[in-house]
Amino acid sequence: MLAGIFNRPAVNRFHYWEKNRGICGKELGLLLQLDINYTDGTSSIIISDESWKSTTGAILYSEIYNGETQDARKEKSGWATARYDDAGWTGVQLKNAVKEKIVATENELVKKQETFKPIKFITTPQGDKVLDFGQNMVGWVVVKAKGNAGDKIVLSHAEVLDKAGKR
Repeated sequence: MLAGIFNRPAVNRFHYWEKNRGICGKELGLLLQLDINYTDGTSSIIISDESWKSTTGAILYSEIYNGETQDARKEKSGWATARYDDAGWTGVQLKNAVKEKIVATENELVKKQETFKPIKFITTPQGDKVLDFGQNMVGWVVVKAKGNAGDKIVLSHAEVLDKAGKR
């Protein structure tokens, strides 16, 4: 079982964001309307309300510039299936929020375009393992690893290594 995947925080690269925490608000919230069009021509609308429940899971921290911290030991197996028992989850709180300024967005579907395998495996002078894909890219990294509960795997993304083999 993979015990955890941890991205190393950026060092001074995005320091200006660290001083601006909470610029999008101090509380986590969700206001959702999901319009579903089925292939048979019917449709449904799902709206977030007081019947929803919430809990925490494996993702402990997630931020666009400084990466994500996960602890796979906290993963709730099967949570996205219809048969999952959510009895331990807590109810959500409805909040009054200004809704007049909300604008619905439409986005392109995020989907897998290509799969790349590393072209070179490098061990740096510090002993770090580097997977060289031979090009800049955006995407997900899939890792298969064995370890013990509490072991850490650090995934850092970089474009180049310096002369000393550091990113």
